[in-house]
Amino acid sequence: MDGRLDQIEEDTRHTRVLLEATNKNMALLCEAQQETYSKLHQLDRMEITLNNVKSGTEALKDVVSWHSQDIKSLKQA
Repeated sequence: MDGRLDQIEEDTRHTRVLLEATNKNMALLCEAQQETYSKLHQLDRMEITLNNVKSGTEALKDVVSWHSQDIKSLKQA
């Protein structure tokens, strides 16, 4: 009888250790997920900025092209 109680106590200790380890692992996973979310959110903002820069660059290219054509026309005149 004492042997069975000792075994139950030992099993209970092992179960407690496993639960604590599982809880720590879950906490680490949650932290990692939060970091990943933050990085993805930052990438979204960077993509918006990049698209704005691309739009501005395209507008500048158009203006330079128009001015180049105007200068070429004026030189020929």
